[in-house]
Amino acid sequence: MLQWSTGSAKIIQKNMRLHVLSDLHQEFAPYRSSADGADVIILAGDTHTGLNGIRWAQKEFDGRQVVYIAGNHKYRRLRPRDLVPVHKETLSWLGSSWKR
Repeated sequence: MLQWSTGSAKIIQKNMRLHVLSDLHQEFAPYRSSADGADVIILAGDTHTGLNGIRWAQKEFDGRQVVYIAGNHKYRRLRPRDLVPVHKETLSWLGSSWKR
């Protein structure tokens, strides 16, 4: 973090607490997080199938910053042509839109 003052910049150190989760595979068993106190939650792949992981993250970490990384199992049963509607739905759910 930088703080600007007249003619110079001072570096202010701020500790950030990360809570990193991966390979939860909630399609097999539910998971309840204990990320209390974390500034940012990082979901590093294979959280759940399809959009279920994103939906879970919204409920579980409502109002908190989440970095969501799709894993290799996220689209396992989808054909390549089926990915566009899934991405459009994801973007819509996140409040964004598809642009070509």
